[in-house]
Amino acid sequence: MTFGAWVRARREERDISIAECASRARMKWQQWNRLENDEPCRRDGSPPQPTRRTVETVAEALALPPSQALKAAGYTSGDECEDTPAIVAYYNGLPEGVQADVMEMIHALYIKHRNKKRDA
Repeated sequence: MTFGAWVRARREERDISIAECASRARMKWQQWNRLENDEPCRRDGSPPQPTRRTVETVAEALALPPSQALKAAGYTSGDECEDTPAIVAYYNGLPEGVQADVMEMIHALYIKHRNKKRDA
């Protein structure tokens, strides 16, 4: 799920209009609408990566913890690599079946690493 789709789902769950959210975020409703629609797309067709500040502003407008919105946008806390948001955005654009395969591989690597760490 893209960040825009995530934002739309959270807004609709709360039954808040685009205009109200935009007002809370101090932006024009057209800007909020573009955010929800993942516009403008990058040259490669992938959704845009919003800035941390934009994500935090959206979280505040939706009355959500910033950590939830940052995670949905592909940001992580701590020592992330600078490509993490791009990697997460790429992953979110994959078909669900492929996402499941990727998660299986990540889980297998995690278990392997955890076991090596435990046995060391």
